[in-house]
Amino acid sequence: MDWFFMLERAAVVSTQSTGTKTTAARSSMKNQSIQEDGITVKESDNLLPYSTYEKEKVPFFYFSRRWTFIFLCHIGLLVCYSLRVNLSIAILPMAEEAHWGESQKAKVLSSFFWGYIFTQLPGGWLASKYGGKYLFGFGILLAGIGTAITPYTIHYFWLVLLCRILTGFAEGVTYPAVHALMASWVPIQERSRAIGIAWGGAYVGTVLTTILAPLVVNAYGWRYVFLISGGVAIGWFVLWTILSASSPESLDRNLFVKYISHYEKTLIQTNREVKQISNKPTPFISFFLSLPFWAIIINHFGNNWGGYILLMWLPSYMKDKLGFDLQKSGIFSFLPYMAMAIFTMSSGRIADFIIQKKLLSVVGTRKLMQTLGMISPALFLSITSFTNPTKYEAVAYMVCAVGLNGFVAAGYGVNHIDISPKYAGTLYGITNTAATIPGIVGVYVTGPLLQKYHGDWSVVFMIAVLIYVFAYIFYLFFASGKLIDFDKDYEERFSKFFNKDNKKKVDV
Repeated sequence: MDWFFMLERAAVVSTQSTGTKTTAARSSMKNQSIQEDGITVKESDNLLPYSTYEKEKVPFFYFSRRWTFIFLCHIGLLVCYSLRVNLSIAILPMAEEAHWGESQKAKVLSSFFWGYIFTQLPGGWLASKYGGKYLFGFGILLAGIGTAITPYTIHYFWLVLLCRILTGFAEGVTYPAVHALMASWVPIQERSRAIGIAWGGAYVGTVLTTILAPLVVNAYGWRYVFLISGGVAIGWFVLWTILSASSPESLDRNLFVKYISHYEKTLIQTNREVKQISNKPTPFISFFLSLPFWAIIINHFGNNWGGYILLMWLPSYMKDKLGFDLQKSGIFSFLPYMAMAIFTMSSGRIADFIIQKKLLSVVGTRKLMQTLGMISPALFLSITSFTNPTKYEAVAYMVCAVGLNGFVAAGYGVNHIDISPKYAGTLYGITNTAATIPGIVGVYVTGPLLQKYHGDWSVVFMIAVLIYVFAYIFYLFFASGKLIDFDKDYEERFSKFFNKDNKKKVDV
């Protein structure tokens, strides 16, 4: 069954029978499991057993709400990366018009991340605490507005930087919000697939932008690259507001789309960890004392070092190093991200299959995905650096390096939710804060390094290779797929302080 466009017209609800036979059946089958399309649905006390279910009457065009939500996340991240990547194409004609050198280009390319780093942690905390619908939506809306006004600032370098900083600031909340939303909407058995499909949108956005942006530049000028992508972001925001919700439970507060089938709501609620709302402080200290969490942080950082450099500089590499013109550099730059989109979205299916068939444990599956996703780019960037390939061989190596890197979506990318669904948004906010540093430092220093070594990209690539390998080895030793009770760990570590406070209250 194709989950991506699955129609949930086979939803089930209990019959209205109140006879003694039904009551006896409920008692005898209580706490057993239902197998439906390969997914285990745990029955709770308020559900009738599977044998007493009948088809639910749902609207004819009823699509699965959770997969509609995942598709919207896919489109949202597509828009996000369009707003982020459009500059890597437009920077070439912009630099010619504004007479920017390599150092100024590097500042403009990295400025997005100057703002992006500041909203990761607040975005994760807010999404985990209050839900991610409006955080995700308004983040993309504001980023779209910032992008749309960028063309009008070209004659003031500091204003160009400010627009990119504000765009990054707005987008910083998006990924933490998505992770918090996934923890609320997606059953455990579909988690890898859902993350893979959502993340795949980012790389589809990169592909579409690198294909279409050069065509727009040639036909209408570079300014329309920003205007069009900004307008698409505003249109997506309207659609997201109408169709989405922070959780199945909050869907009834949506002004336009309120209905979810009884079966689908039950499927979600009984196959996810319960997120308990409490007034307890967020256990940040326990996060940072956890080696499995450090494994995610270091891999997120290591993955993004190479990833962001290639994302922002690949068109320049194609043009300056390989000798392609603007249009061809855009065309050949899209191929690696087309491959990445395919591997990212397929990695989730592969990982879920391995876990469901019990071929490997959860952590074993994550480590396998990391092996494919981190060692592959390290290998192909090394080959590119040491073999002096032809320009078409170099393109092929880049396709392999960037494409196979997509497997990390089912590795560290979903590991935040594995270890703590309750704090998934906050954890992702922390790791993505660390992982934004490569966008600031790595993207910026690439310009001076190329100047110092006269356009020799092997230095840039080999730094990325070393970071990939170190991060992978750390993950291999310290990653975990088990649920970690950070609240309990925090209370146990600091119980003496809580006890002192309680004692003082009693004495008073």
